[in-house]
Amino acid sequence: MGGIADLRARTITQATRYLSALLEAALVDGLIVTNPAHRARRPRVEREPVTPFTDGEIAALRDAVPEWFTVALTLGLGAGLRQAEATGLTLDRIDFLRAGLPEAKFHTTRHTFASTLLLGGVSAAEYLGHSPGVLLATYAHLLPADHERARQAIEAAFGEGSRVIAVSRGSAS
Repeated sequence: MGGIADLRARTITQATRYLSALLEAALVDGLIVTNPAHRARRPRVEREPVTPFTDGEIAALRDAVPEWFTVALTLGLGAGLRQAEATGLTLDRIDFLRAGLPEAKFHTTRHTFASTLLLGGVSAAEYLGHSPGVLLATYAHLLPADHERARQAIEAAFGEGSRVIAVSRGSAS
């Protein structure tokens, strides 16, 4: 216990990034000739699927937060700001338990903002400062398959009567 095997993949990846950045600075300063961490293999980090707040949870949060915090909550939900960007407060000063959401984090307001944009047909990458790849890796599970729109796009491009086979997770329709 307490060894490297007990560390989570995310912790190992972050530590490797910090070490690599430190060694890169030493390389630039001429203290070493190569960065030995440059090609270090990092463990694959399994991402937990994002779960944005529901309308009911948003209403519970709005009712539960102190009046002084409503602006920060609105900025999180309406602009996707991170907690530090919205307030500079620490999590211990925000009591999500009052809303009956013990697992809630302020960052979930950002996920709610992003998912609201995506489900409304807006690419959220620019608003969040993410690359499209990061956006897709984080939020793709929230986007519904839209076989009818796919069929219409193919017909518009190739003419009516074009044959389209929609495949969704191993099932064809």
